[in-house]
Amino acid sequence: MISTGGTSAFNLSVDSGNQAFMKRAEDAVVGDIPLRSNRFFSAEGQWFFATREGSPMGPFDDKREAQQGLDDFIEFMSLAEPKTLSQLHSALTPVTVV
Repeated sequence: MISTGGTSAFNLSVDSGNQAFMKRAEDAVVGDIPLRSNRFFSAEGQWFFATREGSPMGPFDDKREAQQGLDDFIEFMSLAEPKTLSQLHSALTPVTVV
């Protein structure tokens, strides 16, 4: 379990191919309306945000910098051309643990 800066928690699991996957704890609960969770979490003293795809983005020195990184990411996503977005979605794959 990785702590977050708010009420959400992320479960970090590693598969047999040494790929790490993050999943919000509340994703296991099925409901009619998905809850918006806190995208920020810290690990080993550094801050990250999670994309909608579940990919961690960072590291950042503090939560404020992670918030700015998320704001920049959202702005980029809203302005990017469809081809660029497609390439980005392809690149946002789970982290490989070495």
